[in-house]
Amino acid sequence: MLLTYVAGAQICLYVQSFVYLLNNPVKKWRCFYILFGAILVVLTAVGGGTNMQLGQLMWIQYPDYPGGAPAYFADHSSDWYEIWGTASVSFANIMGDGLLLYRCYIIYNSNIWVVGFPFLVLLASTAMIIITIVQSAVPESTLFFGLPINFAIAWICLTVGFNVIVTALICYRLLSFHKASRETLPSELTNTYTGISAMMLESAAPFTISGIVYVIAFAVKSPSQQVFAGIWGVMVALSPQLIITRVAMGIAWNKDMVDRFSDSFRVNSSRTFSSAAASNDGRARIVVALTTKESGEDMV
Repeated sequence: MLLTYVAGAQICLYVQSFVYLLNNPVKKWRCFYILFGAILVVLTAVGGGTNMQLGQLMWIQYPDYPGGAPAYFADHSSDWYEIWGTASVSFANIMGDGLLLYRCYIIYNSNIWVVGFPFLVLLASTAMIIITIVQSAVPESTLFFGLPINFAIAWICLTVGFNVIVTALICYRLLSFHKASRETLPSELTNTYTGISAMMLESAAPFTISGIVYVIAFAVKSPSQQVFAGIWGVMVALSPQLIITRVAMGIAWNKDMVDRFSDSFRVNSSRTFSSAAASNDGRARIVVALTTKESGEDMV
């Protein structure tokens, strides 16, 4: 049921962003975001469809399987359609992480040094998920048992760690812009680009938070880990699509907006420096006057 709602929400978001992109006079990156969103929809549909297929076979068609549903899951989780589903969701995750890293690169005014380390973490997580999928496709091997689980743990930790780093970088940048632009830019503009909703969506914070909760539940072997895994998988699909929707609506960060807020940040810094200098100069004059007065009294 949850997968159906997620698929419907993602399709609605994609259609909305598609319409906005077609009506947007700025044609740069239009085709890229349309194609990117379409691929995300297809990948998540394949991943959700394979999980639903496994659930139908496990609970409906073979309810009397020896050992019950857990045994059926252990014996058939490496079937070809499950491998395709895992690969589809994993590739969607890589696409989403790549988009998030690019957004971080834009927000930091195309500073490659800021995104250098997260990029290396993204490469490492990509390598781990490829190895995990290959190992889980080996006969008598599954994603949740044996050798593949070790690579899967490394992948989950790396991809969640990547999201924590990039989310923290984006949130810090937007908070800095918000603090600096409150007095120099219109409040409507500031709220649109540095408000709580903008910060949550631009940084993919819900995806990061759900990933952290899932890793904790997975590490302590909580029975609820499958629930959190499902929520995390939902955010794999929705977070990038929400960013694309903001881009299509023309309220996402771009180079011009970064330059505008950066100018505001520099103006605010200059005012702070000038105020501090004036304050220090005033205090110095008061000290000199008091010293002179005390010296005059001593002389009398």
